[in-house]
Amino acid sequence: MNTSIEIHDSRVAEIVRDGDSVSVVLAPAQLHKSKGRPGFDSGTGWTQRARLVFTGGSLAGSVPELPCDITGGELCFPMTCIQI
Repeated sequence: MNTSIEIHDSRVAEIVRDGDSVSVVLAPAQLHKSKGRPGFDSGTGWTQRARLVFTGGSLAGSVPELPCDITGGELCFPMTCIQI
């Protein structure tokens, strides 16, 4: 079974900077599980707590009071950014 985190309906519970890493805790994280490609092929929806760790990460801008819903923004990696 393949699993992906879907940003919609996920809730940011915590953001922690630890040295050169930034951790984002989603509680709950909305998951899509599929025998094929999650997020594309049919499957089932689940929720669970998830911690995303970005080594070499940084924060820019203001962080709202937590917990909060994700309503927009940017997630950037070397050479690419994802609009949320």
